[in-house]
Amino acid sequence: MPLSISNSNLRLPTGHCRKQWLLVIVFTVILVVIFELYLRSLGCMPQVKDSSSLWGYYRQECDRAETSNMLVSIGGSRPQAGLNPFLVASRTNYSNVVLLHQAGSSFIPTLRDIAYNTDYSGMIICSYHPLYFLYSMEEQQALVDFYHAKYNNSILTSLLTNIDTYLNLQLSSSLVINNINGISGIASKILSSKRSNMKKYPNRFMISETSLLEAMSKEQLSQYKKERAVAGVRFIVGNDVSIEDLPVDHDKWFACFREVLQLAKIIEDRGGKFIFVRYPISDDCRRYEQEKFPKELYWDEAARMSPVLMLHFQDIPGCENLSCFDGSHLSEENANIFTNRLIEELIKTGVMEPKLKIENDKAQGR
Repeated sequence: MPLSISNSNLRLPTGHCRKQWLLVIVFTVILVVIFELYLRSLGCMPQVKDSSSLWGYYRQECDRAETSNMLVSIGGSRPQAGLNPFLVASRTNYSNVVLLHQAGSSFIPTLRDIAYNTDYSGMIICSYHPLYFLYSMEEQQALVDFYHAKYNNSILTSLLTNIDTYLNLQLSSSLVINNINGISGIASKILSSKRSNMKKYPNRFMISETSLLEAMSKEQLSQYKKERAVAGVRFIVGNDVSIEDLPVDHDKWFACFREVLQLAKIIEDRGGKFIFVRYPISDDCRRYEQEKFPKELYWDEAARMSPVLMLHFQDIPGCENLSCFDGSHLSEENANIFTNRLIEELIKTGVMEPKLKIENDKAQGR
């Protein structure tokens, strides 16, 4: 058989294939744009995907050679929704605000990592939650371990992880469609009237979305806050423990608190600053906490023995009666109020400087 005949059916017109592929690409892009616009018309907005990679991406900041202008906030979800980093950066000498939080988990592994594995000398604002001195140490330890495996290992591994995280961050913060997982995700976006109650920024700051609660009756809202309070405790200590039967070991609690003070001392001995902040809570969350961890037996006693600054929202003017939409997290408006009042208190105590003073000092060559 002639060679030309045997191979004739295997050859395809190259130009025709290119046109087909071009049409497929253009058609796909048009479909993505149409679907993206449709989802936005339903009220859906891009939502940053929080992950171990994103946490590690910002943990790298603590390894910088110069950290004196950096503020690191650690804790659970309350500071992540309660401390506005944009306000801090615009009003104070701390222009770089890093949020290393993880919902429902103790800050201690993160603090231990910064104390022992970095030369960090900026400010740390640590969110006080009484349960975190007794429970839920594993989650943030997993984040620390991931960071050292992926970001603080070989140069190639670190480079690839950084590129992957950066690209995912750009996509998730720009496209609604990037946050949909499979057919079920598409269906839930189209059919459900519910929206995420937290909007995450690329820097991991969260804004609480409270519009869904506005349609609730007073009784429904009260029941919602009660359920959220119970769910919040169980998220930290486990579903098999009720609030009423929650075991509390006073001696173990203070032993852990003293360990934290030793870690804080490491930070302060190299020129850094460490502050405990009790973020606002309200309703059932506040009642449950007062029952299990009375302020006078825990916070007040801890403050008396602590060499580091401790600020409780009840002692900050204008924050005593701030309400949380779910009893545990501040709304966007109240988060801004709290952040501004906290900044004023920290400036008054001398641990922060207002940006205006710094700019004036620079202008005068100081």
